Amino acid sequence: MWIWGALAGLGSALGAWLLYQGLSRAPFAIVVPVSAVAMVAIALGLSLIFLGERPSARVWLGVVIALPAIWLTAGGGKPNKARMNSSTKAGMLLGLGAGLGFALQLHLLGQVPDHAASYGIALCMFSGAVCCLPFYQRTHPARKRFPVLATAAGGISALGLTLYALSREGQLAIISIVIVSMHPLLPVVFGSLVRRERVSGTSIVG
Repeated sequence: MWIWGALAGLGSALGAWLLYQGLSRAPFAIVVPVSAVAMVAIALGLSLIFLGERPSARVWLGVVIALPAIWLTAGGGKPNKARMNSSTKAGMLLGLGAGLGFALQLHLLGQVPDHAASYGIALCMFSGAVCCLPFYQRTHPARKRFPVLATAAGGISALGLTLYALSREGQLAIISIVIVSMHPLLPVVFGSLVRRERVSGTSIVG
């Protein structure tokens, strides 16, 4: 059972590294929607092929509605050929890779038995951290608040993975994954309420 947690950590590290690489090269509105939609599509394929899941017509309808909703909520719009420069293309490819990494993380973590979910999540977090260590570069003095923020983010991530593991009990994995993929909605809502940011028309439609 430990192997699933360790491999899930590899997927987590791959997804996070590719996501931040993409965000450093291309706009948020390109990388995040691509990664979120790719995660759902790839996770759906993994569920159908390896888990033998057969979603009902109602679940398929939900997936069909969710995919464009995720894209629009995260700020994705209609592709513009005039803006498809090299950095945008790189951002799309990195977003696809990030979606693959996160889909593998959720799929592999779902293989851990329910009674060992906490053990699997701990292994996932540890394995992901070890995989990210070679890419650590301390070019600037670290501020005192950085460790606190990083620890808080890790705790929130662990809580999210625990809730995901609990949500899978008694239902298809794809249902939990689609709901998890709605995460772009939260930054949009918090940005609007807390920071008074203007919500675009596409996000409202999403």
